Amino acid sequence: MGFFSPTKSPKAASSKPAAAGKPLHLLQYDERTKKFELGAEALDALRKIRGDVGVLAVCGRARQGKSYILNQLCSAGNESGFKVGPTVRPCTKGLWIWSAPIERIDPVTGKRFHVILLDTEGIDAYDQTGQYSTQIFSMAVLLSSLFCYNQMGGIDEAALDRLSLVTEMTKHIRVRSEGNAHNNAHKGKGTNNRELGTFSPSFVWLLRDFYLDLDDPEHGGYVTAADYLESALRNVSAANGNKGAEAKNAIRESIRGLFPERECFPLVRPVNDEKQLRQLDTVPRSELRPEFRAGLDSLLELLFERCRPKSVGADVLNGPALAAMATQYVAAINDGAVPAIATAWQSVAESECAAAVEEGEADYAEQFYEAADDTPMDEAKLSVCHAQAIEHARSVFDARAVGNPETRAAAYVKLERALQGRYREYRERRVAAASARCSELLAAASTRVMGAANAPDASIDSVLARIDSEVEAYLAEADGPSAHERLGGFLRDAAKFAVGALATKALSASRSECAMERQKAESATASARELEQRVIELDARVREMDARARSAETRASSEADARRIAEKAAADADAARREEASHAREDAAKAALALQNAHNEFKMTEVGATQREGSLREAFEAERARAEAAANDARRAERELAAARADSTALRAARDSSASQLEKELTSLRARLGEAERAREGAESAARDARAKASAADSDARAHAAAKTATAETARRDAERRAAEAEKRAAYATTRLEELRKSGELISPARKSHGSSDDLMNAWRAEAEAKSGGFPAAPGPETTETGKPTPLSPSKRRREKSPTPIEEEPEFVDAVEAPAEGAGEPEPEGDLREEAAAMTVAQLKHKLQTMGLAHLYAGKRGVKKADLVNMYVDGEEGGN
Repeated sequence: MGFFSPTKSPKAASSKPAAAGKPLHLLQYDERTKKFELGAEALDALRKIRGDVGVLAVCGRARQGKSYILNQLCSAGNESGFKVGPTVRPCTKGLWIWSAPIERIDPVTGKRFHVILLDTEGIDAYDQTGQYSTQIFSMAVLLSSLFCYNQMGGIDEAALDRLSLVTEMTKHIRVRSEGNAHNNAHKGKGTNNRELGTFSPSFVWLLRDFYLDLDDPEHGGYVTAADYLESALRNVSAANGNKGAEAKNAIRESIRGLFPERECFPLVRPVNDEKQLRQLDTVPRSELRPEFRAGLDSLLELLFERCRPKSVGADVLNGPALAAMATQYVAAINDGAVPAIATAWQSVAESECAAAVEEGEADYAEQFYEAADDTPMDEAKLSVCHAQAIEHARSVFDARAVGNPETRAAAYVKLERALQGRYREYRERRVAAASARCSELLAAASTRVMGAANAPDASIDSVLARIDSEVEAYLAEADGPSAHERLGGFLRDAAKFAVGALATKALSASRSECAMERQKAESATASARELEQRVIELDARVREMDARARSAETRASSEADARRIAEKAAADADAARREEASHAREDAAKAALALQNAHNEFKMTEVGATQREGSLREAFEAERARAEAAANDARRAERELAAARADSTALRAARDSSASQLEKELTSLRARLGEAERAREGAESAARDARAKASAADSDARAHAAAKTATAETARRDAERRAAEAEKRAAYATTRLEELRKSGELISPARKSHGSSDDLMNAWRAEAEAKSGGFPAAPGPETTETGKPTPLSPSKRRREKSPTPIEEEPEFVDAVEAPAEGAGEPEPEGDLREEAAAMTVAQLKHKLQTMGLAHLYAGKRGVKKADLVNMYVDGEEGGN
């Protein structure tokens, strides 16, 4: 037996092991609303995936092991993986995904992407409609990047006929909506299939329990699985009266057009034991057939290698885009519209780009504000933070944004505008805050410089040192574009103020010196006045002494000498007084002149200082007003921001609480709904089983009653025929008797000596019967003395039972409920075949169903009664 073995790729094999996860319900049908619904948890799981995604879907008929293959892909068992079971009830309803995506590396591009596993409901379950199967099949094809079709056995006409869903799907899917694709109306069917093929996934036809040899003697012997698939998809010839060739070829053309990239993979039966086959998910790997293990490993490698990121045209989908596409498709199906791939993708691309703009803006705000708040108000440093935040926001945008270049470019322009607006707003706010801070620092520095300049021991050097220290402190704290400009203004104002203060102090010192000089002049004047007084007193004394001298001229020469000495001393004192008075008058004039000069200087300095102080106060008041306004604006903005944050936090908490409560209620409702659904399904299954049994019993009873009725009818007709014949014979005998009596041939019993009247009557009847055509007398218990049968009278003939009495058939008993004695012994094939041939088609199907062989005819066309008889006989012989 030949099998397809894919070439191993080292890039394809490099991937992380599957993470622990669980199956999530992606799509389900609500019987109450008659609409499809998407699972919120599954959509959230898709939206959390960042980067490119691929979808590996496994689809096929119910109860043929789709979920088993998916569990092998995600390395999960039955308890944690997709649900599998051995019964005839389907386990999977709708569409399910595995919550933990599998990380892979694209062997072509080398980029990492995530693979999502998608499990589908069986497409031909007995409780489905054709439209429902088509919708489930279409959603699986639309969402997947690799579509694996799981089937039991080889590819035959019945298998291709089951894929007629592809033809139906192409009728209900469009590339573009009617409004956006005006040329769809005149495109032919084949063109539509080829156009859909550009958006369709890769296709792998998995043949389970494959037992055929891939040999074709007409084409050189061994053929590959791909050749086997292509041979099955070739159009059949309409010659030689091949009925339905057009419909068969339509299916083949739809498959070839929708799946231009296709593979075929045969897989042998995993085990030979039927019990293990029903519980395959619990069978250890070591107990599986070696051929199956090798084939399964090759299959998993092939599926992972062929699975590529999901794309629409040239655009690759990520997790949020895939969730949005699923939402678009389901909305179109629920509205009764035709899903349009390109139109839905354009809508999704625009919405995802808008969401990418919002995410990029939010990321920019987080990155930029966190870095810029810790950075001084410097244009260059803020520009660096802005550039870094923009780069990060662009990466976030690129990770989320999808669509064609025009859509992405338009969204990118919106993002750039939003980011520049946020930067300008933040910069203006920081500039205003920095300006207010500069005003606050300079106001405090001006106060300290004024204090230093007004200190008693202030000097030019001490004031300049104080200004230098204030400049250093200001430069350490101040920032912003106007920091240095405002510092220059402060230095000019501080210099003017310091000079004015020092000039005022110098004027005060001059005034103090003038006052001291004035005090000295007044002291000298007082001394001069004292000296004049003393001179006056001395003059008085001199005059007194002169008087005494004149009066005492006669005194002695000693007194004359004394008077001459006194006069000389008085002359010296007078000369000294005059000299001191002259010096005092000069000093007083100098002091008065210095006082006048100092007063003039003080007046001029005081006027200049007053003017400078006024201008400084005006500038200071203006700056203070602007700083207070900016501070008020900043405080108001901070209060509004704090209020908004508080409201946002409260709303977020309320929303989270409501969402949590709703999620709990939804979970409870889902659990109750699941229990009700399971109970309903169990009741429906029991009802269907009861209806099937009742139908089979009714069919058997009807068949049995019909057989008994036919037998009774046959007996009735035979009895009526015999009664009519007896009536004819009796009428003939009566007529003959009357004729004999009339002719005198009838001998009276009194004159008859050789027999009784009864014997004579019997002889007449025998003679009449012989003349009437030789009707045989019915055999009976009565005989003559000679041993010959005695003819019966017409009345006795009518009361006699039929010569072939009808044997009443035993009542029908179900073989399952009341097996007949000796049922364990094998019946001959002839008896089994006669018994089967006597059954109706419904009875045969019921028998096969109770024997567990309903799969031999279920879903197959052209099954005749002879085929059912052979199935019944083979099944009974195999069971025995």
